[in-house]
Amino acid sequence: MNNKIFEDGIEKAKMSYIIFENILIIALLVFGFLGMKSISVLRIPIASILYLLFAFIMLVIVLRKHLCTRCYY
Repeated sequence: MNNKIFEDGIEKAKMSYIIFENILIIALLVFGFLGMKSISVLRIPIASILYLLFAFIMLVIVLRKHLCTRCYY
């Protein structure tokens, strides 16, 4: 199986598009945190903390391995 990285995509993305995408991701994380905040044990929002931990692991550790590591943006 040939696992070549697709490099014929968009060379340059608009900065406004990148900022908008990042704001959307942050908004989804905040809304998810707030939505699960009521599920708590001893007034500690366990579900929200686990959600943020899972999101951090997926976005920073797992997805970084599959994204373009040579892109300048």
